[in-house]
Amino acid sequence: MPVDVVWFKKDLRARDHAPLVSASLSGSPVICLFMLEPGRLELDDTDPIHIQWELDCAVELSATLRDSGADLHFAVGDAVSILEELNQSYGIERLLSHEETGNSWSFERDRRVLKWSIDKGIEWLEWPHNGVVRRLKSRDDWKR
Repeated sequence: MPVDVVWFKKDLRARDHAPLVSASLSGSPVICLFMLEPGRLELDDTDPIHIQWELDCAVELSATLRDSGADLHFAVGDAVSILEELNQSYGIERLLSHEETGNSWSFERDRRVLKWSIDKGIEWLEWPHNGVVRRLKSRDDWKR
């Protein structure tokens, strides 16, 4: 049976998390995923304190999910490679996440993930997280 993968990017909480709610209501098996991507560690705007904070939050999220009967899968590596491995092992039907507003590195990573998901026929659903609208062709005439 195909699985839904909930990709926890920066929003590392179980409460009020639309992708997690959607996956849990789908009736499909759910894999909750947190990835530590080595390429991000090399960026000038990434400090070890950022990574420590994320890891601390991931540990707390893992405990919260475990209390609900779910597990947080922790993976280290390139996002596309990790997702491809999960797809080969389980067959991903949907990838669910929040839209991430970050730097050019995370934007390009998301473009690679989008291309991969299209190539594999996997639906990637992203929920807005902070009011920023991504992938607009133009911001001209954009109203508040």
